[in-house]
Amino acid sequence: MLSDSDMADLEQAAAEAAEPVAHAAVDRAMAEAAPGPAGPGGGGADGGGEEAGEAAAEEQAPAEAGGGDQGAATAAAPVKAFIEPERGKNIPCLFNPAELTIAKSNQWSEVAAPGRNTPKLTFSQGQPGTISMELTLDTTGSGKAVTEHTGALLNLMKIDKDLPDSNSKTNSARPPYCVFHWGDFHSFKAIVQSLSIRFTYFAGNGTPLRAKAQVSFKQFEDEDAYGPQNPTSGTIHPHVVHQVSVGETLDRIAAARYGDPTRWRLLAETNGVVDPFDLAPGTTLMVPDLRAVSRA
Repeated sequence: MLSDSDMADLEQAAAEAAEPVAHAAVDRAMAEAAPGPAGPGGGGADGGGEEAGEAAAEEQAPAEAGGGDQGAATAAAPVKAFIEPERGKNIPCLFNPAELTIAKSNQWSEVAAPGRNTPKLTFSQGQPGTISMELTLDTTGSGKAVTEHTGALLNLMKIDKDLPDSNSKTNSARPPYCVFHWGDFHSFKAIVQSLSIRFTYFAGNGTPLRAKAQVSFKQFEDEDAYGPQNPTSGTIHPHVVHQVSVGETLDRIAAARYGDPTRWRLLAETNGVVDPFDLAPGTTLMVPDLRAVSRA
């Protein structure tokens, strides 16, 4: 039987033997709980840095994309459309039109063709082309009356006696022609066939600040009719255009335009007319200016 002193010695020896084991268990548990190196799904400091890098990359990508859009917007800056009148200052379009309508037709004559399902068609002449559009005129930013711009459009439909081919002696006068420009698009020379202006917004004192203008341009001359075409071309006095009505002959046209029916030969020569009494209604004739003829 062990004495009390022997029992105390045994207990002290057991405690000393168990202490290293306990310390090893604690160290092992702490090692397992400690964060390891970053890896797939790891939450270590390195892993956090990688996520921060990805977030920074995502923030940078939209910024770079935004810079690209800004560059594209700068490259595609809108070009303002304008109307160039025959005489005077250009008329700016405050806003570019949303759409353009261009129309062109030809005139064909039907020739009887017995025994056929359709008659034979022969070409008579081309019809003038047209361009139609709606223009928005707005001066709310400046507060000035929009009539400054609508008035410029209306002037394109008024007779301009200061044009080179105007002649007070023969009462020959016309409104000016104009050309519509928008970037690389340039229309043919045209007159304003019709114009409708609708005022849609007013200031408190009644000043009109916004208007919608429906404009229709009609072709004034053939696109290929440039350069000298006859002895009177190339002068500062262009021709007047006359459309033949029913029953008109060259001598009657000469009497109306020049006050002298014997000038019909000039009209025939200029327009290549063989039979002065055989003029189809609707035929367009060029009426030379006598001042140009006298110099030639």
